[in-house]
Amino acid sequence: MYRKISIRPTCLSITIASFRIRNCRAIYLLIFFALRIQHEPIPLDYNGVHNSNLNHPIQIQETIKAIQTTRNSAPGADNIPAAWFKRLNNQQVHTLTASFQEIFITTNIPQQWKHSLIIPIPKPSKDKTIISSYRPIALTSVGAKIFERILTKRISTFLLTQKKIPPCVYGFLPLRDNQLAIYKIQSNILEKLINKRIFSLVLIWT
Repeated sequence: MYRKISIRPTCLSITIASFRIRNCRAIYLLIFFALRIQHEPIPLDYNGVHNSNLNHPIQIQETIKAIQTTRNSAPGADNIPAAWFKRLNNQQVHTLTASFQEIFITTNIPQQWKHSLIIPIPKPSKDKTIISSYRPIALTSVGAKIFERILTKRISTFLLTQKKIPPCVYGFLPLRDNQLAIYKIQSNILEKLINKRIFSLVLIWT
């Protein structure tokens, strides 16, 4: 059985696919629990005592790790390639880390980090005289990418360890992906079918 129910007050469209639903009471229970499952919003203030790990000085190990995981992509507006960063010695990486820390404290972002080079790439088998036959790519500063990797690693670690992200979220997280989500759904469906029990799947999108 397949049912679609739109709930206007919450601006959500809830599609409910139910297996072996014998009465409408199960539908109402699903709607009730779907509306009650609300994740507490993440506070924007990261300066509290419990968030000290987010604000401690940037360590040289963080910079080294971010440089190692940076791809050898084309440079941005500052014309500094990733290979240049990967050839830095320990003293130079220490200086770079101090620069990152200064940016982190003052929030003064270098102007070159705010600009990108737009390169049009022709699509295969398309008329090159038509502008729609090209796709643009933006080349940003490699230094900015390294700095962003440091902050992204800190924030993602904080959100996961502090359980700020619900366990039902799988996108763009370490050790979670869409295959794991599909596997869990399939396992639940098979378990309910084997035990001859009702299984309900609620899909919510904005």
